[in-house]
Amino acid sequence: MSSIIAAPVTPPPAPMSANAVNAPVNPPTSDINQNIVLLLVCALIFGMHTIYKYNLKRKASI
Repeated sequence: MSSIIAAPVTPPPAPMSANAVNAPVNPPTSDINQNIVLLLVCALIFGMHTIYKYNLKRKASI
């Protein structure tokens, strides 16, 4: 039988003040619709490619 021992619990770090030098920076916000047209064109091309390859394989098996 084996036993497992957990590491000792350490207290969380103290919160930083609003004017601290190393204050966390908010990530830049990005609009989800920024490149939606490019995504749709790529999806359409990939779908056409997949259907074309499937049809080639189906015709070759006959």
